[in-house]
Amino acid sequence: MENQENKSILPLKSIERLMKQSKIERISKNAVILLTNILEGIGLKISILAKELAVHSKRKTIKERDIELAYKQIVNN
Repeated sequence: MENQENKSILPLKSIERLMKQSKIERISKNAVILLTNILEGIGLKISILAKELAVHSKRKTIKERDIELAYKQIVNN
């Protein structure tokens, strides 16, 4: 479990606070780690797709619209 924590980019405490906003009283550490890994994976997929969209538009800069389009494509699949 220690290795999983060290690989995280997002702070586990932030994810735990996010989860507690849904009125969850008790959350296991493994649940927080798993959600963190899932969110990071989704964020990476969105970033990769947004980069492809920017390159396709002959830009080096990822713009807000690239993120929006990438998110929509991932959510709809």
